[in-house]
Amino acid sequence: FPSHDRYSIADQNLWIIDETSIQLNETISTELLLKMIQDLPDQYRMVFSLYELDNYSHAEISSLLQISEGTSKSNLHRAKQLLKNKIEEYSQKNRNHGS
Repeated sequence: FPSHDRYSIADQNLWIIDETSIQLNETISTELLLKMIQDLPDQYRMVFSLYELDNYSHAEISSLLQISEGTSKSNLHRAKQLLKNKIEEYSQKNRNHGS
């Protein structure tokens, strides 16, 4: 993955999703996080991947996917919310099983 100002998987094993930092290998593995991203609905996964992983701007995404910049921003926000919820559910489940 490319180094990115929002996070760098390779360098720091830390992702920031909606101001929630996820320390990989402590909370969830890189593989599980990538699986969660793959499981997002297509319109959210595509925008999330282009913006967060490939460093495209919303203007570039809107042109590429034939959607408005507002839709790109909205889909990114919804993708982050879904990921945050999945991570919280996973963490909660693991806390409950660990006790």
